[in-house]
Amino acid sequence: MSRLIVLIVLTAAVVAFGMANGHRVPVSFIVGEPVQVRQIFLLASAAVAGAVGTLVAQQLARVSRRRQRELLRAARRDVERERALGSRRDGGPARPKTERERALGARRDESAARQGRDATKARRSVRPQEDDHDQRKP
Repeated sequence: MSRLIVLIVLTAAVVAFGMANGHRVPVSFIVGEPVQVRQIFLLASAAVAGAVGTLVAQQLARVSRRRQRELLRAARRDVERERALGSRRDGGPARPKTERERALGARRDESAARQGRDATKARRSVRPQEDDHDQRKP
């Protein structure tokens, strides 16, 4: 029942707005004579054009975000593949390790030696420190 009342009130408001803006106004284009158009049609067409423009902009942004996510996933896969193979994508020699990577590997080796494990297994089981912060719970 309340929906019906709201619908009737909104319809009455739209009709009143249409009647108040129903007079003809001249619309001039670049070429030609001005055209007489009802003002309500101009207002309605501007509102529809704005809504369509917003929808198109949202779709373009969604497509752009999706493309960025796909590129990011591909880059992550490439990095993981490079880490697993230990070489570049073109099959060339592995890039030189940074000081941080060397220190991290040495720390793993020391930790494995203290625990009496094989260092190669320790390298596979311990995550790099930079990935640890992603796994923490707040």
